[in-house]
Amino acid sequence: MWSWMAEEIEERQRLKKEKEEAKKKEEDEKIKKEAEVKQPAEAKDKDDFKASIGRMVQEQMCTVCEEVLGRKVRQDERPFVAVTTEIRRRADADSQKAVEDEVLRKKDLEIGRLKQMVAETQRQVCQPQSGQHEQELNSLRMDNQHLIKDVISLKEQVGELLKLTKPVAGVANATPTVAKEKGKAIYTPTAGDYVKLSEAYRRMRDEKDLAEREVHALKERINRIGAATSTPTSIKRKRVMRKSVSPPSNLRIRLSKASSPAKHKGSGEKGCTGVKFIKLKDETREDFNKRVCVELSKLKKKEIETLCKEEHLEYVTIKTSAADIADAYTDRAFGKLADNTETHEDSKMSEDVASSSGRDGDEEETTSGC
Repeated sequence: MWSWMAEEIEERQRLKKEKEEAKKKEEDEKIKKEAEVKQPAEAKDKDDFKASIGRMVQEQMCTVCEEVLGRKVRQDERPFVAVTTEIRRRADADSQKAVEDEVLRKKDLEIGRLKQMVAETQRQVCQPQSGQHEQELNSLRMDNQHLIKDVISLKEQVGELLKLTKPVAGVANATPTVAKEKGKAIYTPTAGDYVKLSEAYRRMRDEKDLAEREVHALKERINRIGAATSTPTSIKRKRVMRKSVSPPSNLRIRLSKASSPAKHKGSGEKGCTGVKFIKLKDETREDFNKRVCVELSKLKKKEIETLCKEEHLEYVTIKTSAADIADAYTDRAFGKLADNTETHEDSKMSEDVASSSGRDGDEEETTSGC
């Protein structure tokens, strides 16, 4: 019974709801149809109103233009359109020009700021803050002096400890008798004392190493600060390149000069370079000639010309003239050959003479230029 009544109530409510929805739908459709009917009329009224306002404004503008121009304007003519276009074009041009001017002004400001930053950086690099660096250098020097004093005191203490640890046999043997005679107690160092002494020595050695490391670190820091305060390397390089006249030195040439004294600069006349070649012990004629020719080939053209004038030779080229001068020096050192030939026995004799002269302590034969 109750279920049947509940179903009836639900059915009635459903029918009631469907009727309400159908009624609401009909009302919505009616309102929509009325709006569709009213919309064209409202649009037409709005268009008519706009057209009337446009005609009124046009008439007023024509009147104003006639008053300004002093002539009657035709119906198909629209002067305000051209005026409006010209005004808009000029306004756009002015705005574009203003934007470009603003961009250029910002660029100029940025360029000026960058130039100022570059100048400030160069000034700081070329002229560093010397006062601050000087203070740091002074403080580091004082620390270095204190550390040196500490190292010296540590060395003295280590020396005293070493003196104490040295066994003296004579004193050790003599002290017991003296002590027994005087009736005093004898102190004999034990193993613990030696251990303590070794530990103290080790500790002092560690402290010494630490102090030396600190001194080394301070020296490196002082060198870095000194390098920072000095002139930049690029400027030094430019100065050296401007002041440099002679070519850079060659390590091989310097080592050969150190190993064999083949060429020495003397104190000759003004503007003249002294060249001296020494005949080495057990040196043959060919070796001497070759060595002198090689060394002369390293000279400059002006020096070769001077040597040619001294030897009464004609300058051709550096290599040829060096060979001629080397031949002259060889003849002077070993003697001239008969018919420009020399046998193996003659060369051996010259070697024996050179070695005997070296053993007897005679002065070595030299050929000197300028």
